[in-house]
Amino acid sequence: MVGNETNILEELYLNAPVNNAESEFSTEREETTPQTTDSKVNNEADKDASDKKEKKQKRAEKELYYYAKDKKEIVLETIVIILFALSALLNAYTNWANSIYTKEEDRLVSESMQLKNESNAEYANANSLYSADMNTYNSTMNMVISISIDKMVDQYLAESDTIDTQKIDDITGVLAVEMLTMNMANNSFSQIFVDNFADYFTSESQYQMSPFANEKFQNLYFEKSEKLTKESEAALAAAEEYGKHASSYHFVSLLFSALMFLLGINKAFKGFRNCLIVFCVAMVLFIPAIIFMFTLPAPFALAF
Repeated sequence: MVGNETNILEELYLNAPVNNAESEFSTEREETTPQTTDSKVNNEADKDASDKKEKKQKRAEKELYYYAKDKKEIVLETIVIILFALSALLNAYTNWANSIYTKEEDRLVSESMQLKNESNAEYANANSLYSADMNTYNSTMNMVISISIDKMVDQYLAESDTIDTQKIDDITGVLAVEMLTMNMANNSFSQIFVDNFADYFTSESQYQMSPFANEKFQNLYFEKSEKLTKESEAALAAAEEYGKHASSYHFVSLLFSALMFLLGINKAFKGFRNCLIVFCVAMVLFIPAIIFMFTLPAPFALAF
């Protein structure tokens, strides 16, 4: 019995179904792995082939597009491209010129205002010096005349005779020169009076003629102020001129911008006739813009 049971167990063990899941999985993996790599290679090859085909198709369509075009359309497109590039360059130039003239205008306006302020300050200073010198001169001459009158009275009382007016004038003139010279030495007068007094008071006989009654002598005090005023006006006039140039260049820049817009949308119109109409409108702007631009002064001297 024991031997029979042992034989039965051995037969059952030998005849038992083997678990082939792992082996089947390994074989399937081995079989599927080369299939996956082969499919990837095939997909990449198909993709490359489709890309090449698509590129050839686009190239063929492009060639067909150009071959289907009329020579007039090709010439018009070429001219439009050239004009667009030229307009872009000229637009950049006009904007640059506009900025140069605008900058110079601002500088001259600022300089004109500064010169005007200096002129006003100089005028106020000159007016103050003029008033002080005239008051000093009048007070000096009043003192001279008072002394001359006293001498005249003393002579009349001493001689009881007619007064020698010529002698009194000579005395007064000499006294006037002496006292004016003394006041100039004491810095009672301004430097303008000191430098120019001798030209308007050449002899003692001119003591009765005040130099301040002479218009040329008066203008000596305000020469610097008038010079600054003229420089301010000249700078302002130049600023206005540069402002006109800047406005003109800005206007030309707007013309070129409109021209670039028309040339840019020219290709969007279908049909040679429509494109030609838009091109003609653009040329109506281009020709006057070019002519007007060349009439304006170039700003190269200001920029460099």
